[in-house]
Amino acid sequence: MYVWVMFIEPLPSVLDLLEKDPDPLTLNLTNKNLLSRDSAPLLQAIQSQLSLTSINLSGNKLKDDAMPRLQIALGELPSLQHLDLSSTGISHQVYRLAVLRMVNFFTGCVF
Repeated sequence: MYVWVMFIEPLPSVLDLLEKDPDPLTLNLTNKNLLSRDSAPLLQAIQSQLSLTSINLSGNKLKDDAMPRLQIALGELPSLQHLDLSSTGISHQVYRLAVLRMVNFFTGCVF
């Protein structure tokens, strides 16, 4: 009988990441095994990083239920130019709706 044990690299504390560079332009959290339930403290910390121009969350398991919190956090980032949510489990429909809402928020246009 074989028993497989999977060791998952622990997610570094968001504070540790931000302490290394207190005013980051980019934040790369690719493939960190983030789950939707992990996203609230992370997104809270991201909100205070007003100089962020790029965030990469690809390869995490955020799913659709993380999108409302993500929208709130992104609404606080005036410099953000690039966001990678590929391979996160967020459905195309939820992603599209969130983008339209954000465009409406920033431009005042109604779709």
